[in-house]
Amino acid sequence: MRRPLPTRMGRGGVYEATVVSTAKWATRTPDTRPQHQSGTYTRTVQRLAGSIAVTAALFAATLVAAPRAAADTVAYLVNVHVRPGYNFPNADAALGYGYSVCDRVAGGVAYAQLVDQVRADFKTDDYYQAAYLINQSVNELCPAQIWQLRQSAAGYTGRG
Repeated sequence: MRRPLPTRMGRGGVYEATVVSTAKWATRTPDTRPQHQSGTYTRTVQRLAGSIAVTAALFAATLVAAPRAAADTVAYLVNVHVRPGYNFPNADAALGYGYSVCDRVAGGVAYAQLVDQVRADFKTDDYYQAAYLINQSVNELCPAQIWQLRQSAAGYTGRG
């Protein structure tokens, strides 16, 4: 049989009601608040709800304002068109070739096959020159394809 004990002041000025059992253990009821403190409780809940709303709004604004990976054609042209060995006749030709590399990566062409295609297009045996052009194309013109390129290049050693 349980018998209630009188209430007492607990932590934070909240009244606690304690119930003691005649058994070997005691149980405790949840904290209750008296009617005269309901205004304080309401203000606390309103403050908490307000801070949650502000935090959610800031989080949403951060997601909206987060920069997305964007193409950087100037960096691509500086790194590829000016670099000797590719001999693009103009910037448009360099950009066109870079975007064709992006299309091939998006189409699922394996990295090793892509390196061989670039080597054949520029009539070179230099693996580094081909890999550099591929990496510059993807990094600067289509950064959304970086992960796909990395997955395709896994295990690539550079030699046939």
